[in-house]
Amino acid sequence: MFENVDWALIIASIAAIFTAITAITGLYRLVYVPKTKDKERKREDTYKPLLQDVDALIESVKKRVNFGAPFNWKTVEERVSPKLFEKLEELFEVKADRWYRLLEHNREFVRFRCYFYLDKNLENLQKEFKALGVGALEYELYQAIVTPVLEGEKISLRWLEDNKPELFENLKKCQSYKSIKNLLDCINAESPCLIFYKNAEQDLLQSAEKMKRELKKF
Repeated sequence: MFENVDWALIIASIAAIFTAITAITGLYRLVYVPKTKDKERKREDTYKPLLQDVDALIESVKKRVNFGAPFNWKTVEERVSPKLFEKLEELFEVKADRWYRLLEHNREFVRFRCYFYLDKNLENLQKEFKALGVGALEYELYQAIVTPVLEGEKISLRWLEDNKPELFENLKKCQSYKSIKNLLDCINAESPCLIFYKNAEQDLLQSAEKMKRELKKF
């Protein structure tokens, strides 16, 4: 049965197959493995810090504070595509900056309403509160309501009673404490500044989440 088999040819074919396998394996180790390691290294050195930047940005927006620590994104211009870097620049230098400027503007707007309105319209309440020795009403009120106002809360006497009971109890000790309702109505009045701020915040958070999804693809 095997008399006419060309064993030399079979052995040569098997050797050729093994040689081809060895060559493919060598090529894989030479090209693909380093390429994979380089991709993983780039992910660690470039995209992971960028993800951390975006997470830090989102956290700062939720806490309504400035970003503080320096970001990594400005150092990666030569390591990412121009299109990606342009998106990073738009996120961090345009949208984030606009949000923070509006945040500060609205804080000052709430502060102005608290201080100016009390000085001009509620002088008696201001004096009565000061006589309690628990601080200045304009300062205590501003500290109590500025963040809730930025979050879209409507401030009322009931809200103060539920959320700032110490301030509310001190107000009740003042004979003209109910007159503060006029100030609260002024603060709750629709403000274009606040609308711009909320729109900028929503736009920034949506863009940041979109950037996170894009960076996770690398």
